[in-house]
Amino acid sequence: MLANRPATTGTPPATTKAQRAPLCPALHPYATQEGIVDATMLAKAGLNRMNLGHEITAVLEWDTCLPAVAQGAIGIQIRDEDEKMARYIGALNHEATFTAVSCERAFLAALDGNCRTPIAGQAKVVDGKLVFEGLIAKVELTLEQP
Repeated sequence: MLANRPATTGTPPATTKAQRAPLCPALHPYATQEGIVDATMLAKAGLNRMNLGHEITAVLEWDTCLPAVAQGAIGIQIRDEDEKMARYIGALNHEATFTAVSCERAFLAALDGNCRTPIAGQAKVVDGKLVFEGLIAKVELTLEQP
């Protein structure tokens, strides 16, 4: 485990880079390349699709490491006037997820953020109440080699 010590994490999103250990104590050394990184953070769904789920050494939960805003949510856009399609798509909507993602996106918009800014946030509905936690981080985008 990389808990409580500085670590270099290989991962694309700026938000996750900003949350390096020790902020994410569940990070575990995984596939490293020539000693450049101590761990990599990859999407569990992607690893499962590639039949690599058995390689997962830790899953970062909500209280360990915040994801990028709306991470994992599927969005479908339709024409404003298309009522028939709105009914079809409406049947797919999960109201609690819609509420959570709307909250997360409002947080990002209020900060004028985008997919390249180190802003994380996650909302969920718990016992009928919306719970939100957000993070604005500073990222050093340099690669320090040992």
